[in-house]
Formats: sequence, C-alpha cells, structure tokens
Amino acid sequence: MAGSPLSAISEAHNEMCVARALLLNTKPRLSSVAYEPALPGCAKTIDFCGVSTEGLRVYVDVKTISPVPTDRWEQFEEAQREKWFPENVHVGLFQDWMGGETWHCWIAGRGRMLEYALELEKKIRESGLNGRTDTSIILALCGTGFYWHESQLEDFVDFYRSGLHRSDNPFAKMEAHFIEERGIILERTLTSIAYMERKTTAILPKIMRWNVRGPADPALKTTENLQSDCTTLGAKTVRFWSDPHPD
Repeated sequence: MAGSPLSAISEAHNEMCVARALLLNTKPRLSSVAYEPALPGCAKTIDFCGVSTEGLRVYVDVKTISPVPTDRWEQFEEAQREKWFPENVHVGLFQDWMGGETWHCWIAGRGRMLEYALELEKKIRESGLNGRTDTSIILALCGTGFYWHESQLEDFVDFYRSGLHRSDNPFAKMEAHFIEERGIILERTLTSIAYMERKTTAILPKIMRWNVRGPADPALKTTENLQSDCTTLGAKTVRFWSDPHPD
C-alpha cells in the first residue's frame, strides 16, 4: 500500500488522529496546536507544534510505517545460515505461512524507525532546538499492528535511549552492523518516541502511547524501571504524557 493513493489517505488520517490525541492530552494540556509550522532557524517544517498553558512547546513529527509485503524468504534463510541473530534468540517463521513477507515487513519496519529518528534529529540540529528546557520533541510512529508490532518499537526505543541493544532483540546484530558500516551516529536528541496503532478500517486509534518503553531486560543488572513515567533520554528529562481514553 505504501506509495499508493490509499497510503496517502492513511497517512493523513493518522496525522488527524495524532492531532486529536494532542488536543485531548491533559499532561500537559495544550492551549493551541499548529499544523506544519516552520521550524526556527531553518527552512524545514514539522507536523505539529503545540503550546501548553505553562509555556511548554511540544513538536511532533508523525510517520506511518506501512511496508509492502514482499517475499524475502531467501534472505531470511541467509540470515539463519549466516547467524545474523543473537545466539539466545530464535526467530520462527514458516515459508507457507507468509514467512518471507513477514520477514520483509519486520526488517523494513525496523529500518524505517532508524531512518525517521535520524531525519528528526537532523531537523533538531538545524533548527537549534536541542537543549531547550521548555521544548519537547516527539517522533510519533504509526502502524496497524499487523505488519510490525509495538514490541519491535520497544526494542528500538531501548536501543535509542541507552545505546545498547536488549539481549532479546532479534535485530541487534544486524542493526549494529548496519550502523557501524554506514558510520551512523545517533545524537539521541528526541525527547520521546510515541506509538499509535490504528487498524486500516478504524476511525480512531486502538493505542496511543506517548512514551514507548520496553520491559526490563533480565540480562541487565539494573534496577531501572524502563516503564517509569519520567526517565532520562540523552541529556533530557522526558515528561510524562497522558494517554487519552479511547471513545
């Protein structure tokens, strides 16, 4: 569906759902929300900018990840032969049950997460928004819950925050190799990464989560609660955002 008129409609629909969620939010409550405002100091725009009654400015970039199912079974078999996965992780897919298509959607979805995070970091860098205590910058990633899952975004967010891959992350070795090969440097300037799940035929989202966090990694000797309301992201403190009640 990506690149088709239907995908453009779905992307616009998702943007409206995020706008609605911003207006319904109570922590903080926004007094105004602007659509596609220009960013300061550069020629780029961002999807939304909201201002709270306390003066907090919230920037949100909305991206829909909707991979086109493509049979990549041969690549999955290569991944198994070449041991692309961590030793403690087993990825079970079956060719007759759309295993090749599922594999492609997972890989493409994970790649888009990194791509969109880097794109927003570039906007932050060019606009000089990093380090402002009165500003939050959120990347909102939208999906249907079918082609990729929130748990896969949790894996990416935990890596983005800490710089370390979870022990149960099946894409850890592949992503680490890709980042090293391309010389990618993550600045980790995003305040938070949000997840919105809306079925293709649904009007309203099923899930709207402003601060995605993964469960505690049992392999890490830490007492940090990754699902806490307030935690550090780079040099920032992530403010807790309330999830609007579904209608």
